[in-house]
Amino acid sequence: MAVHRDRPYVQFNFLVNLGTGNTDGPEAGFQEVSGIGMEVTESEYRNGNERKKGVRKITGMHKVGNVQKQIRALEDKEIVEMEQMEALQRTQGEHQQDFQAEEQQVQAELQALTTRVGNIEQELAQIRTERAALAAEVDAAWL
Repeated sequence: MAVHRDRPYVQFNFLVNLGTGNTDGPEAGFQEVSGIGMEVTESEYRNGNERKKGVRKITGMHKVGNVQKQIRALEDKEIVEMEQMEALQRTQGEHQQDFQAEEQQVQAELQALTTRVGNIEQELAQIRTERAALAAEVDAAWL
């Protein structure tokens, strides 16, 4: 938890409660916080059997922006660990996406090779059949 100061940092005007359940005081201070907001889209709607010729507006999707914090003063070890964990999770997500892309590429190459092997086996079977037919013709010619 952040330490309560009699003379707080002058430029840090935003106190943030991160929802950890700690009610002893603020957990961090920030100079700038942006992205706080919500957007609700509206749609125009009219029933097919409605007597009025106009439309009415109904609420649609709710969108919430990403909160961005600038220049922080942290005195809470838990917050620092939480930010490090978020960075690690983002990195793991990026690695997971790279791995999935490579796996799809390998699967496509394997499919192409499997198709090529099937074609070669068909060609080989055809050559063996032709060879057997030629051998039978040669044997018949010698008799």
